[in-house]
Amino acid sequence: MKDDNTAVILARTGIGILLTVSAITLWLTVDGAHGWWEFETILGAAIILISGFLAYLFWRFARHAESVARLSVGDARQPSPSATFGETTPAGAARKPLALGDDQYRLLFDESPLPIWAYDLETLRFLVVNRVAQERYGYSEAEFLQMTIRDIRPPEDIPALEADVPPGLGTPPRADEWRHRLKNGRIIDVLVSAHDIVLHDRGARLITVQDITERKRAERELLASEARFRTLAESLPQLVWMCHADGYCDYLSRQWVEFTGRPMAEQLGRGWIEQVHPDDRPRLHAEWEQATSRGDSFDIEIRLRRFDGHYHWFKTRVLPLRDASDAIVKWFGSNTDIEELKQATQKLQLQLGVRSDRVG
Repeated sequence: MKDDNTAVILARTGIGILLTVSAITLWLTVDGAHGWWEFETILGAAIILISGFLAYLFWRFARHAESVARLSVGDARQPSPSATFGETTPAGAARKPLALGDDQYRLLFDESPLPIWAYDLETLRFLVVNRVAQERYGYSEAEFLQMTIRDIRPPEDIPALEADVPPGLGTPPRADEWRHRLKNGRIIDVLVSAHDIVLHDRGARLITVQDITERKRAERELLASEARFRTLAESLPQLVWMCHADGYCDYLSRQWVEFTGRPMAEQLGRGWIEQVHPDDRPRLHAEWEQATSRGDSFDIEIRLRRFDGHYHWFKTRVLPLRDASDAIVKWFGSNTDIEELKQATQKLQLQLGVRSDRVG
């Protein structure tokens, strides 16, 4: 910092000397009353220009030196957050422990809306825990400090915990989903974010916890609902399928795959359209466009290609599935084979046509 101030003083001194030289040269040039193109006049003008340019460079250098000096003062007065929280500082500086005794950091720690704690990397014992964690988990601070992170896990999860906890400092920040056990015995699903620090001169891991119990419950219910739907769909004689709101197919029943004889992976998305008779595709597309614009169901008769290359007539029924806000989230479709009915109708029409000719 002292060297920075010296540089500022020297730069300002240089500016003063150069401006003085320029002023004296200008006075001598004007006082001599030389012509504009005489040697003395040109030499004086050159000295003035060079002195002005050098003064400008000294001014730029002084500004830079002042900025460096201010930054040096600010760094000396205020420690970096990384040093306060135990991160490795530049140039190999020594680590410092987490300074939770400082009011500003203690306030941030305690008033966080999420549970936060730190535990010892060797013993897995809690070292510090915030107020929200005490309220959510039901343990007092004194109780927490007598426990290890094993004590808040279901017994069946402890082997996986011990195998997964990275030993030693230097582990990159990570986030994992786990189950925690509250003091009252309730099990919750959590997203655990971990970050290595140094606390009380010991390797520690800082943990932030987000409760995701409701999200996981909804996911399990959705999976169970989908499993029930698949069981029901594959017990029906119809070919059943489902699409996203934009028409992207994400489910085809076992009956559909068996009828077409093609792997499901080839028909998901929009691959299923290849099984529709080419003459029926424009009509199907038009009906689909109208239904999506109206947000309504529709019925249509189309021909689908069987595994042996023959086409069968199907009556297709398409229904929109809506969420709580009445927005369409899925399209549900069922295809009923009416090939035999079509053939019987054609035979009847043919017979009636023949008889009417004979009567005529």
